[in-house]
Amino acid sequence: MLPTPENRTGAPQVIHLKPSAARIFIETCLKARQPVMVHGRPGVGKSQIHEQITQDWKWRLWDLRLSLLDNVDLRGVPYVEERTTFWATPTFLPRPEDGPGILFIDEINRAMISTLNAMLQVATPPWRLGEYELPEQVCISAAGNYESDGGGGLTRLPDALRYRFAHVYIEPDVDDWCRKDAHAAGYLSRLPCYNTLFNYFENEDLTPLLKELVTITSLPLAAVEQDFAVDSSGFSTCRYTRWFDTKHGDVPMEKHEWMKVHLMCGVKTNVVTAVAVTDKDTNDSPLLPSLVATTRQHFTLSAVSADKQYSSKNNLRVIDEAGALPLIPFKENATGGTEAGTLWKRMYHYYSFQREAFLAQYHKRSNVESTFFMVKAKFGEALRSKSQVAQFNEALLKVLC
Repeated sequence: MLPTPENRTGAPQVIHLKPSAARIFIETCLKARQPVMVHGRPGVGKSQIHEQITQDWKWRLWDLRLSLLDNVDLRGVPYVEERTTFWATPTFLPRPEDGPGILFIDEINRAMISTLNAMLQVATPPWRLGEYELPEQVCISAAGNYESDGGGGLTRLPDALRYRFAHVYIEPDVDDWCRKDAHAAGYLSRLPCYNTLFNYFENEDLTPLLKELVTITSLPLAAVEQDFAVDSSGFSTCRYTRWFDTKHGDVPMEKHEWMKVHLMCGVKTNVVTAVAVTDKDTNDSPLLPSLVATTRQHFTLSAVSADKQYSSKNNLRVIDEAGALPLIPFKENATGGTEAGTLWKRMYHYYSFQREAFLAQYHKRSNVESTFFMVKAKFGEALRSKSQVAQFNEALLKVLC
């Protein structure tokens, strides 16, 4: 196992750099013929950086996978000549006539200890392994993963080998990739401004597309979810409401503006099937019919749970027409009198006289609160955009991602 990023006592220092800066670090080490070891997550570009360096420098790259070799493979096959034993140098090792290049040892910490001990001789001046001597114009570089980066089956490098390398950890960076790789490869016609994404937030046409994406991403679970829950939650913004409190002597007061996110989610997987974003003064109850209508297009509804804010004859009717049981508790002043409709009276009596059975199903509604908690825990409960359109789109993206 490689030294951890926290650099425990006695371990070589690991420098954390984005890819472009890591390449400069690697080039500096190679020019000084200092062996360098590159750490990073799988697919972060450890091998690609070495390929780019050799292409730009017109060097040769020897890609060596120690995990496929034994220590005997590095030393070479022995043969006898004039009663003397010699070792035939493997063809995969650089020779003086090959010219300058990099001996790149990828996935070094997946090799056996015996192979790593043999490699120690090559990585240490005078750069020899038995009769083989590493050409002067060839530099050594290595790469590996941390166990925390998803690398299983790793071997702890011997301290003698670890201290022979300069260590750098590559941190993924989107902006660095756009500027150094995507633009250079022709994937981008021009370099994007740092606030390009925020400019798209201002586009009103993006709002219905994000809502549709939320629905589309829920479709794979259409065969799993039958019970659903509806609720709303507030997200604070960067804007403030200010006023003077005359009761306490015209004291200036302020508080954050906020807006509501209304959503319907499945109670088994917490998948969001429909979503709407409104200002803070919008009542919750009128939003339920549209959420149910969107969900019933792709899901079979068995039951829909919501709190007392959604208690109305129209909401009961909409849920019932969708073929689901409306599990909405009644307010204290509600009655099941003769003026109420059949559905209202039936659900009122079910709520009043079979309370335990009602609550056993109704308490599935807590899953929608868990959904909001997960969104806020992952992406925060504050919206950083300034305009209302951008705030709506930012809130939808929190739900989508």
